[in-house]
Amino acid sequence: GAACESTSCGVVQVVGGCAPSPAPTPAPTPAQTMVKVASSVTLEGIVATEFNADEGMKAAFAQSVLDSAGGAFDEVIDIEAVGRRRRLAGAGVGVSYTGVARVVGTNGAASVGADLLEQASDALTAAVGDGSFLTTLQAADTAFAAATVDVAATQAAIG
Repeated sequence: GAACESTSCGVVQVVGGCAPSPAPTPAPTPAQTMVKVASSVTLEGIVATEFNADEGMKAAFAQSVLDSAGGAFDEVIDIEAVGRRRRLAGAGVGVSYTGVARVVGTNGAASVGADLLEQASDALTAAVGDGSFLTTLQAADTAFAAATVDVAATQAAIG
């Protein structure tokens, strides 16, 4: 065989090409527990069918929940708007979602889940109450420019 020559990065070169490097062995990943928290936000000034058909609005909503949840969630899934009957004045559109957190390890998953729920609830309640959730939502997508949050209904759903 041809003599091999080592390069500065450790690749062995032979006549006709380089020898492939061995694939790295992935490190074992610790078990994870997925914690899911279902909740909703009541918005006025949007149409449920338009929201559900607009992936941009749904993505903006998900990002606003993530930004407002104090780091409690890794992702937001199962986003769906449901219109309320118009009998009540100011009946808004309920946007339900599930916040997902991945917790390393399985010990104490129930208590970790309860802690995450409390953390997310506190952060979202504050963000809805002080208006920062709506500001974040409107900045994320101009389709929410005319939207308002029904604070009482949303905080009742979060709590």
